[in-house]
Amino acid sequence: MIADKMTVSLGKPVVVENISGANGNIACDRVAKATPDGYTLVMCGNGSLVFAPSLYEKLPYDPAKDFAPIARSSSARNLLVVHPDVPAKSLAELIALARAKPGELTYAHTGVGSSQHLAANCSSRWRR
Repeated sequence: MIADKMTVSLGKPVVVENISGANGNIACDRVAKATPDGYTLVMCGNGSLVFAPSLYEKLPYDPAKDFAPIARSSSARNLLVVHPDVPAKSLAELIALARAKPGELTYAHTGVGSSQHLAANCSSRWRR
C-alpha cells in the first residue's frame, strides 16, 4: 500500500523487500550498510532504534548515527488478548490466574526487544 503511494508521489517505482528476523535488527543492519544514496529506506519501529541499544551489548549499526528520520508512517498500540476459553475477562483476572497457576500460561510476542516482549517481561506484577 505504502509502496504504491510512494511510487505515485515520487514518480519512480518503489520495491519492497521484507526482511524479517531479530525484531528488525537484520533489516536495519542491511540498510545501515547500504550506499547512502537515498534509494534504500527502512521502516522500523522502536525495537530496532530505541530498545535494541539497551538490550544488546553490541549492535552492527548505530541507531543515532546510521539513520536520519524522514517520516512517521504509522502509530501502533499494544493489545493484550486471550483465547475465549481462558477464564479471564479483565487484566486483573488474568494476573490472578497467572499467579494461581505459575508456569502454566504462555504468551507470544513479535520478537526479543519488541514493545510486546518488554511489556510482558518487565512487569514484575506477573511474577509476584
